[in-house]
Amino acid sequence: MMMKKIMESIQNVLGEEGIEKELKADMDLINEVGLDSLQLVNVILDLEEEFGLCIDFDEFDFDEVKTIQLLADYLEALQDGTK
Repeated sequence: MMMKKIMESIQNVLGEEGIEKELKADMDLINEVGLDSLQLVNVILDLEEEFGLCIDFDEFDFDEVKTIQLLADYLEALQDGTK
């Protein structure tokens, strides 16, 4: 479910219908998906709201979430309280 929500959020931020079907878990969010840094922040904020999470951007490391899978892992760890 986390992966599906991430892909939906990316599609919404990019405004490209159907891109969700082309996305793969190991794709680099910036270099392969095509998000710029502001769009990536918008995706993260959208997901933060969707899942009721609180991300501390002072401690947030974008290198931890380079791919769709790493972002899903990060958000799941936040949900579980292990992050």
